[in-house]
Amino acid sequence: MRRLRPVALTVSVVLVVWGCGRGDVGSLTTERPAAGSEASLPRLVEFGATWCPPCKQTVPILKELTNEYAGTFVVESIDVDEHRDLARKEGIEGIPTFVFYDADGRELHRQVGFMSKSRILDTWRELGLSL
Repeated sequence: MRRLRPVALTVSVVLVVWGCGRGDVGSLTTERPAAGSEASLPRLVEFGATWCPPCKQTVPILKELTNEYAGTFVVESIDVDEHRDLARKEGIEGIPTFVFYDADGRELHRQVGFMSKSRILDTWRELGLSL
């Protein structure tokens, strides 16, 4: 019997600004926000792709979170097809993958698979973020 080897996608951390790209998810920049703006905020990074149905379902949720929790946490989205090196570096093996980072960039939590808005907010609360 032939054995199949798993294939892992990997991604490196890139910041996303809303405006274009996957759905209405924005363009990428490798620069951190200026001190005093979003630099000191925790981050939620969603790794996904345009062809992925659960990833498509997250686009409006991420937009809502961006609008409703600006100043509390930053929401980013990274297309693993466009940024394969970053996906590989971050150890992304399935999409969507949600990674929660503290303000210093340390990973706090990771979940593979769809997350509802309420589950995302519950996870932030479990991680100690006041919402």
